[in-house]
Amino acid sequence: MSTTSKTSPQIAIVGTEGSGKTVLATVWAKRMTQRKDKIFLDPKGFNTGMYVEKVWATLNRGEWNESTAPGTKFELEWNLQIADNAYPVKLIDVAGQDLRNLFAFERHKNRNGLYEIESVILNYLVNSSLVVFVVNLQDFVGEPDEMKRKENEFTLKEIIDKFTANENQQDIIIVFTAYDLYEAEIKKHGNLEQYIKEEFIYLFHAVENWAKKFHKNDDVRQLLLPVAAIAETEIITDDNGTVRRVPKQNFRSFGIDKFSDWIIEGITKNAEQEAERQKWEEIRKMVQEVEQQKQEEEKRKTEQHKETMKNADVPALPLIGVMIISTLLIGIVGCGFGGIFDVAFGWDVGVIFGGIFGVIVGMITGISVWVSVKKMANHKK
Repeated sequence: MSTTSKTSPQIAIVGTEGSGKTVLATVWAKRMTQRKDKIFLDPKGFNTGMYVEKVWATLNRGEWNESTAPGTKFELEWNLQIADNAYPVKLIDVAGQDLRNLFAFERHKNRNGLYEIESVILNYLVNSSLVVFVVNLQDFVGEPDEMKRKENEFTLKEIIDKFTANENQQDIIIVFTAYDLYEAEIKKHGNLEQYIKEEFIYLFHAVENWAKKFHKNDDVRQLLLPVAAIAETEIITDDNGTVRRVPKQNFRSFGIDKFSDWIIEGITKNAEQEAERQKWEEIRKMVQEVEQQKQEEEKRKTEQHKETMKNADVPALPLIGVMIISTLLIGIVGCGFGGIFDVAFGWDVGVIFGGIFGVIVGMITGISVWVSVKKMANHKK
């Protein structure tokens, strides 16, 4: 299952062939509509509603639904309504054989060589926040072939190892279906955890490694959930003499409530985390925009200042004119003082000293006038 909203997590439900993925999903969906609280799983669209009702009706007729054919997938969508909030949920049902081929033969290690359905499954797993591994205990306790049991074990171990290697934490849970059929055998070992630890050490070690990395402890009990989606079955004999076990009408379920609670808790927790992440992402963008506006304003002021300085430059020609006029005027005045020098040095010397004095004073005056004009121009800008 994967969500179609950025504000809620993607959920994956996977398992090998015959593990009971479709039965688990169907029973879970129906039980969610039978709750007495403010939580409801509302189908989105005609196909989803009819698919669940069809499988549910088949089970209540005492028949099993058909297995998903290799190379095919079904997509079902709901809105998980919790009080006033709605979380879009999408279920992708893929064939267990495709999952087994992907991991049992380590095809997932070469993404370029995958079939299209295998790429869909791998992306489905990697991009999920919540992952449900559906394991039929018949593949372990009820499987007489030792090598087949080990193949089932190592397939599951390989998938969990891949998630453990992923740095993005994903909440996982291993749902052991058909628990009611093997409960007595498992209790001989004490409990499900002890049974897995004693009989399937590689699987137990993989789960333990995941718990140590992401939960910072080696308690695997929180990751193991015994479930019997159909807790009441009966033995029948077909017309051709085949003896088989089928669901009873109006069957009970075991462990579905805990399974629902785990999904609801995971969805709400991840939705809150995603909402918090988006909030901080928006704040980060706002800070970036403010900083960018500040930089653009500084750049604009710098360009304006350059333009102001360029426009404020006073041409040199007025400066020369001011200096000439000042020199002439003050030079004449200086000549007027020549009489003072004439007494001591004669008229010629007085005129010379008066002229030099006039030139010096004229230059100083011209420069002072030019600087004053430039300052006034800058001030006006």
